[in-house]
Amino acid sequence: MRILFIILSLLHVPFVITYMEYYERFYSELPWFEYGNHFFIFHIVFAVIIGVIASRIPLRWFIIVNACVVLTHGLLPAILISEEHAYWFAPLTPVTVMVLSALVYIAIQGIIRWFTLKIPKLIR
Repeated sequence: MRILFIILSLLHVPFVITYMEYYERFYSELPWFEYGNHFFIFHIVFAVIIGVIASRIPLRWFIIVNACVVLTHGLLPAILISEEHAYWFAPLTPVTVMVLSALVYIAIQGIIRWFTLKIPKLIR
């Protein structure tokens, strides 16, 4: 379960979705991006799936892996997003937007993890 959790967490779904929107807006049309409104639902569903998987690993691993995710979410926009297009993220910077979206994503995982751990105890 730990390996599956680490692999799914390191897919960086919030960054990938934001980067696809950014790339489609400034560089070219992505042929499959016409379904862009459904990516938000995918974002939430993926966080729920990771939260359920996270309930099977120790809290220490959950915190360590998600700390790495937040750090890399801060590095990826600095590397991949052009400074001339940073106005698209106004009033914040691209790095701030991605770190905040990663924190929301991790909060969803944490809430689902907590519920998944508490529900069996409530049913008994």
